[in-house]
Amino acid sequence: MESVCVLLLAFCSLSGARGLTGSQSDIYTVLRELSAKVEHLEKASDARLKVAFSASLFPPASAQNRGPFNTDTTLIFKNVNTNIGQAYNSGTGIFAAPVRGVYYFTFTCNSGTSGKVNAALLKNGQNMAAMVGRGNVDSMGSNSVILQLDEGDQVNIILWGGNSIYDNGYRSIFTGALLFPIPAMESVLAVVMLLCCCVVETRTESEPISPTTWPNLVPTSTAFASEVDMLLRELVARVEKLESKPKVAFSTSLTVNDEHYHLGPFDNDTTVVYKKVTTNIGEAYNPDTGVFTAPVGGAYYFTFTCNVGNSGKANAALLKNGVKMAAVYETANPKSGIYHGGANGITLDLVEGDKVCVVLWSGSSIFDNSRISMFSGHLLFPTNNK
Repeated sequence: MESVCVLLLAFCSLSGARGLTGSQSDIYTVLRELSAKVEHLEKASDARLKVAFSASLFPPASAQNRGPFNTDTTLIFKNVNTNIGQAYNSGTGIFAAPVRGVYYFTFTCNSGTSGKVNAALLKNGQNMAAMVGRGNVDSMGSNSVILQLDEGDQVNIILWGGNSIYDNGYRSIFTGALLFPIPAMESVLAVVMLLCCCVVETRTESEPISPTTWPNLVPTSTAFASEVDMLLRELVARVEKLESKPKVAFSTSLTVNDEHYHLGPFDNDTTVVYKKVTTNIGEAYNPDTGVFTAPVGGAYYFTFTCNVGNSGKANAALLKNGVKMAAVYETANPKSGIYHGGANGITLDLVEGDKVCVVLWSGSSIFDNSRISMFSGHLLFPTNNK
């Protein structure tokens, strides 16, 4: 992003509002550098870019408890099952994003000898998702979140002080994957448009220049401008192709603030409106209604986590166009300090306009503190269905 902004400032000094005032060699230099930047973005956007990892706390032959500790402690998941892209560090427990993009993370924790496990997923030290399991040894909980990360952002799991975790190589696991990269194309397009302004004579003073209208404008008649014209058309087409790839991903939680909140119980089945939006690429999730509307036909993956509220049971379901597709059922006694959560996930084949939401059945309740009860989803790949 910064390198393209430098190009933009440099070119501003070479060009006027209309006509070419810089030398041809200067403009060729800017074009070459801009083309190289677009090529870099194309590689970053390539579907072949692969980042995925999965690790458990301990090796299978080494069942152990970790904690409780007096302070919050980073969990180091040492038993690496998968580490494509080598972005997860098994020496520190930290995942570092190798590229700017949208990532999916999930973590599961089994309570240890303390009888309670309370852990959280952090992004650059900020709590983004949490799980809680209390009441007895071997309580388990999990959560998932979709995050937009910049290159170098760090993600890890922390065990809160006073809690413990158990693993035998299969129970307590931390997993993540790159869903899709996000090329920094805005400044590239700005430079392309500025170059367009410098090599065309507009039909009217008021006619706007854009990637759509620019090819219809009349270029200057010089051979140099014709060559630049051809290069610019190619750059515009390449940037438009990058921008046209559908990207859909969202992650939400029930409440915006950190205060403990119980939703329900209600006399009737009630749509759960997740108010806190962590990620909403594509703006397909509506935080006012709690409904996700598929912007394109395709295969989508959804996951939802419900922590039991003060009614003592959480019975909820994920609906597609009003039809139940997946459900969770969990019981606990929060009033006695016993907390449990249930989670489920499903892949759905949706057509454009299909609606997906989570419904809390009558008599049930959900607990949240802005990061425990969550609803997430993303487009796996588009299809041509209508």
